[in-house]
Amino acid sequence: MTFTFDHALGDASAFSKFLVAWSEIAMKKPISCSPDHSRSLRARFPPTYDPSLDEEFVSCTMEEICNIPTFSILLKRLYYIDESSINRLQRLASANGNKRTKIEAFSAYIWKVMADAIDKNHECCKIGWLVDGRSRLSKCQNSMSNYIGNVLSLAFGESNVTDLKKGSIAGIADIIHKAISTVTNEAHFRNLIDWVECHRPGLMISKNVLGLGGPALVISSGRRFPVAELDFGFGVQYSEQSVQP
Repeated sequence: MTFTFDHALGDASAFSKFLVAWSEIAMKKPISCSPDHSRSLRARFPPTYDPSLDEEFVSCTMEEICNIPTFSILLKRLYYIDESSINRLQRLASANGNKRTKIEAFSAYIWKVMADAIDKNHECCKIGWLVDGRSRLSKCQNSMSNYIGNVLSLAFGESNVTDLKKGSIAGIADIIHKAISTVTNEAHFRNLIDWVECHRPGLMISKNVLGLGGPALVISSGRRFPVAELDFGFGVQYSEQSVQP
């Protein structure tokens, strides 16, 4: 079974709620999610934001998005990584005495692999993470959980390629933790909402995603995607894959 969605309507969290409701309707079960279509995420008056956002995001055209630099060859591979390997990476990432998450640990490993793979002409490279702002914008954990729309931002870390090659998993994980921490807070998302308001109308995107910041890799976690919860009448799925055009 395949489906597609457009970020003009909502992010992955919103569409996960949609899929769960679709599955429940198909199985004639009570709908567990009541979608929140309120437009409660409004800019402050007057809108104001940290100038650093101008370095991270940019207004753009559809032509610029369609012309994002790409490689002539695209390889798609699906890997199975055993839980024990992830746990080992997490232990290595936490070796400096600071507990690091599995995402931070795995990202540190991927960043090292990226540093070995990119063109030798590049001195630095970046890695980014999609961050859901729902829990950051509300003190009540569940008050925005059913919000339908886009509540995403991007955190990016940058490092010298040589330092990444020589660095330890723990050292790189420390850089990653610091980069993600700059985004996982209410102030960042309030600033981002105001930035969007100041740059309406039109399309807006991360400069790094647009290819303006040098080599960059974005990590997106599907850990919360409702795999086991979905059943459309022909059994529970056992795998899901994301494909981008």
